[in-house]
Amino acid sequence: MNLPKAPADAALINVDMTKDFLPGGALAAEDGLEIIPVINWLGDMFETRVWTKEEHDEHHDFFASSHEGKTAMVDTVETEYGTQYLWPDHCVIGSEGTEFHEDLNVGEDDMIVIKGTDKTIHAFSAFLMDDRKTVITYPDGKTMAEKLEEAGVTKVFVTGLLKDFCAGLTAVDAARAGFETYFVEDASKSLGLPTENGLTTIDVIEDLFEEAGVKVIDSSQVPGILASMSPATPGFNKGFKPS
Repeated sequence: MNLPKAPADAALINVDMTKDFLPGGALAAEDGLEIIPVINWLGDMFETRVWTKEEHDEHHDFFASSHEGKTAMVDTVETEYGTQYLWPDHCVIGSEGTEFHEDLNVGEDDMIVIKGTDKTIHAFSAFLMDDRKTVITYPDGKTMAEKLEEAGVTKVFVTGLLKDFCAGLTAVDAARAGFETYFVEDASKSLGLPTENGLTTIDVIEDLFEEAGVKVIDSSQVPGILASMSPATPGFNKGFKPS
């Protein structure tokens, strides 16, 4: 099958496909290795590919190890912006857990975005801190939206880990920033942690997808969607619009 090439204004954003989020890692998604071939297959269709990764201080405030007697992914802490889960130590700066899995086709010219470097607040999304209002500014002085704009991107296809945290919130924030956003369901995995009223984090992110206008698709739909897209429109400009 001859795969279509994405138009110049479409990007593939692969979220947090690093060793600590894959089997054998500190915060592993069950069966996470299954999505690597899907992501590689999708990547062959895109000229613009973005990879996000986390790099945390070893004493991050939202590691359970920073709170005596607390258990990761069970206990929570209260912040001024709501209840937050505590996590096992993961993606510590300089550790193997921050590395992309060796079976991923990460190109030399692909965009690499490192988030989570502030030890006082988590950053699931590549666009916003977890207070859900502070826009992340990267070391080059640009936001995620600005990086995409500079590359001429108007449409994004999001994959990776985890649907109900980093990958899902990146998709939500991309849509809220004005990008036409697709979330590739079979190129992601979830944790499904409990929340209020008997719901899980999967229920929460799916509600956010609907509210933000994220289009949830299967990877098999991507070639057809790309083939139907018009070429990029010059002069594109966007700005982030927090909810």
